[in-house]
Amino acid sequence: MPSTPLQVQYPLSPRKFWKKMIEKTTLWLTLLFGFSVAGVIAFIFLQRPGGAGSSLSTITYSSVGMALFLVIVCIGVYALYVKAYIRRYYYDANDNFVTIKKGVFAPTEIHVQYQKIQDVYVDQDILDRIMGLYDVHIASATATSGMEAHIDGVEHEAAEGLKNLLLTRIQGGSVVGTPQSAGGAPAAAMGPVHLAEEVSSKAYPIAGTWLVQQAVTSLIMGLVWAGLVTYIAFPRRNSSVSLLDMVGLGGSRIWFLIVGVFCVASILQFVYFLIWRRTYSFEFLPEYIVMRSGVIARSEVHLPYRTVQDVVVKQGIIERLLGLATVNIQNAAAAQMVGKTLVQSGINVPGQPLDQANKLSDIVKNITLTKNPTQTGL
Repeated sequence: MPSTPLQVQYPLSPRKFWKKMIEKTTLWLTLLFGFSVAGVIAFIFLQRPGGAGSSLSTITYSSVGMALFLVIVCIGVYALYVKAYIRRYYYDANDNFVTIKKGVFAPTEIHVQYQKIQDVYVDQDILDRIMGLYDVHIASATATSGMEAHIDGVEHEAAEGLKNLLLTRIQGGSVVGTPQSAGGAPAAAMGPVHLAEEVSSKAYPIAGTWLVQQAVTSLIMGLVWAGLVTYIAFPRRNSSVSLLDMVGLGGSRIWFLIVGVFCVASILQFVYFLIWRRTYSFEFLPEYIVMRSGVIARSEVHLPYRTVQDVVVKQGIIERLLGLATVNIQNAAAAQMVGKTLVQSGINVPGQPLDQANKLSDIVKNITLTKNPTQTGL
């Protein structure tokens, strides 16, 4: 049960239990399915005259039945573990720190000072999107925060509340220990940024030529997949039979398959970039930069201006040919592990004409100099 006012106000969703159960159960059933398929293949290719095949079939069915029984037992035990995990899940926020504690057998408790937080972001994986759940991540300059400092499994209203609470505290709201001026008096609070123009993905859209760059990337990805199929399709040096020959795909049909794989992989990759471009957005707000991106899994990153360390305008080979550049706004946050994906810190603004990229870079530099220059590093 919730044990802090913050947990009462922004509780974990009851659907968190079912999400964790679905994730683990799907994994175990996938492994069981793979084991069963391997057993069927072994039965087909290794059966021998004189009843050996029947014996192998009996062993295979018995093994699959035992594996299914173990999966059912593991699901029951894991359900008890998840209930205990959620019951012990703890998070709180006082005037100086946000505290998160989780774990059953080996619990970990992390305390992150607001002034050390580099960015806050909210993300959803595909199962989160289906179940209406969100994860709120806090990034400081340590690798530990990337692994431990997140509150996962809350609903939209709670995620927004937690995000706004953290961003308010980062900007100095209700936080004690404000910087002191040279005379010992509290330093004047840095006010919000007032931009002379709109700075967002609407004013600085991704250029259409960016799609040319992604088309080249898609073709390269298609070649990689086609090369992999080619390697599998043709027999090895000491074998006259390929794997695809075993399933009846030989001769010219293999080449049709290879070309088909190349086309499908290239098209799917390019469609992914098209959708990503439509869902990507960024905006410079009075206190921070917000970036939203993702196709299947969605993320929303909030980068306070005071935490900006470097602004990089970079061009790859294809970008130089197309006259494009990417603006990378970096902070001191360590890379975050979101599920099993490594997410780099900072904000990227891709597909900008070089003059626009340099203009964005100048805007960021001017903004950060109006904040605390001893913390921004600029």
